[in-house]
Amino acid sequence: MFTSDFLEIENSFFISKYILYILSISSFINHHTYFPLVSIIAALGFLLYGGRLFFMLRRFPIESKGRRKKLHE
Repeated sequence: MFTSDFLEIENSFFISKYILYILSISSFINHHTYFPLVSIIAALGFLLYGGRLFFMLRRFPIESKGRRKKLHE
């Protein structure tokens, strides 16, 4: 009787310990990948928007100073 109770407690202890390890590892991975992922997505968005704007401005003839200035940016 004593050994079965002890084994149940021991098993529950190991299970809870492994759950905490998994949570801490996933928190570590999430923390270290969130900011680089957001930065990469923002950079890709700027690249896509800037590329589309650049090709749109190159397609039209440059007549005004504003378009010339925007294309130079």
